[in-house]
Amino acid sequence: MIVAAFVLFFFVAYLAILALTPTIMKTGPNTTMAKAFSGEFLNYSHAALTFASNNQGYTGTITPAQLSPYMGNHVVPAGAIAQISGGFLQAWADPPGLSYPQERWAVETMDTTDGDYAYTINNGGTLYSPAAGNMGAAPSGCPPGAAVYQIVTPHN
Repeated sequence: MIVAAFVLFFFVAYLAILALTPTIMKTGPNTTMAKAFSGEFLNYSHAALTFASNNQGYTGTITPAQLSPYMGNHVVPAGAIAQISGGFLQAWADPPGLSYPQERWAVETMDTTDGDYAYTINNGGTLYSPAAGNMGAAPSGCPPGAAVYQIVTPHN
């Protein structure tokens, strides 16, 4: 009888943990920030891609002023950088106030929302894609934890 009560107690505790885990993982103070960052960075990276398509042959850092015609009413994410270097368009931004699980969630959201698997996260100097795994070295100057968009530069 005592063993049965003991087993029942652990079974109920296990079910309670399973029931609460998705809530703990998907909610909290940073969820809203992660969603906002995902939207801002999607718009920023699309603006950088449009700039690169319209300015083929350009190399170097792309300034916010150069991107403003393509941003519409959207804001540039804090600390965002875009550049064209070595045949690649690279854009990155460090999600403010987010820890690694939320940063990864934000990148996964961009991948699935946009259908573009060029979104990665700088995990210790290596670009990590939730869809494709290791994608190579992070761009120089890109901070750890930053969301990164990297594609081959558009050309004719």
